[in-house]
Amino acid sequence: MSHAGTWVWNVSAGELFWSLEHFRICGVDPERFTPTIETARQFIHPEDRPSAIQAFERMTSEGRDFERDFRFVRPDGTIRHVHSSAHPVFNESGDLTEYVGTVIDTTERKEEEEARKELLRRPSVAQEDERRRISREMHDQLGQQLSTLTLKLSALKLEHGRHAHLGEQLASLETMARQLDTDVDFIVWELRPTALDDLGLAAALTDYVNTWSAHFGVGAELHLRGIEAGRLTDEIETAIYRILQEALNNIAKHAAARHVDILLEGRSDHVSLIVEDDGAGIDEKTVGSGDRRLGVIGMRERAALVGGTLDIESHHGHGTTVIARIPAPGDPARSPAR
Repeated sequence: MSHAGTWVWNVSAGELFWSLEHFRICGVDPERFTPTIETARQFIHPEDRPSAIQAFERMTSEGRDFERDFRFVRPDGTIRHVHSSAHPVFNESGDLTEYVGTVIDTTERKEEEEARKELLRRPSVAQEDERRRISREMHDQLGQQLSTLTLKLSALKLEHGRHAHLGEQLASLETMARQLDTDVDFIVWELRPTALDDLGLAAALTDYVNTWSAHFGVGAELHLRGIEAGRLTDEIETAIYRILQEALNNIAKHAAARHVDILLEGRSDHVSLIVEDDGAGIDEKTVGSGDRRLGVIGMRERAALVGGTLDIESHHGHGTTVIARIPAPGDPARSPAR
C-alpha cells in the first residue's frame, strides 16, 4: 500500500535481493528476472543514470548512507519516479558487509506536485502575457501620441513670435509633455521590457540595471558569467528578471544603499542570481512585515515556480544579499519532477 520496496546488497558476495514490491515497482517478474547491481542500473533513466551511479559508488567506497531521487524506466517504457535510500551494515571487525535499503514509488506524488505547480504557474504566465500586451499597446499608442504632442509643442514654441507669455506657457506645456512621455516609458519598461522578448535576458537585465541606477541614483554593476543565448526557457528568464526587479525595488524602498553588485552566473546544472547591496540590512522584524515581506514572498514564489530556491543573508547595518538558484534545463536535480 505504501509502494515501498526493500533491497539488500551483500557486499562480499555481490548478491542483490529484492522484495516483491521492488519487482512490481520495476515492472518485472521475480520468477524471470534476477537482480544484480548491473541489471538494476539498467532500470535507471539514461538521463539520471550517470549521477546515480556516481553517488552509489561514492557511497560504497566511503561506507556511508545513500539517498537519492531518480527515475526508473520499466521494460514497457513506463517511467516511474522513485526515492531510494540505504544504510551500511558493518561486522564486529568494522568491515562493511551489506547495504540495506528501500525504494519508494513517488510517481503519484510527483504528478500531484506538478499539477499543483501548473495551477500556480498559469496565473503567472497569464499575468506576463497581459503585461506584454499592455506594454505594447502603451508603447505603440500612448507613447507615440505623447511624442507627437511634444514635437508639436516644440514647433509652436518656435512660432509664438512676439507673445512672450505664450512662449512661457508653451515651454511649460512642453516640459510637462516630456515628463509625461518619460513617465509612460518608465511604466512600459516596468510592465514588460521589450528587450527581454527582442534581445534576450542579458540585454534586458543590462538595460534594467542601468535604467534603475539612473532613476534612483544608486550605483549598480551587473556581472554576467556563462549566460548563453537560448539556453534558458522563457519561463526561467522571466522569473530571473522579476526576482531582480523585486530585489532592486526593495533596495530602492528600504535599503538606503549607495551601491549594488549583481551577479548572474550560468553553470552546467543551474543558474544563480546574487544581488548584494551595502545598505541598512534587514532584521527579522523588518523582513516579516509590510511590503518588504510581500516582496520576499513574491521572490520566493517566483523561484519555486521554476524549481528554484531563494535565500536572504543580512545583518542589520551591514547590507543584504539575495541569492536565487534555479536549476537549468537538463539539471539532474529537476529530473524527478519532470
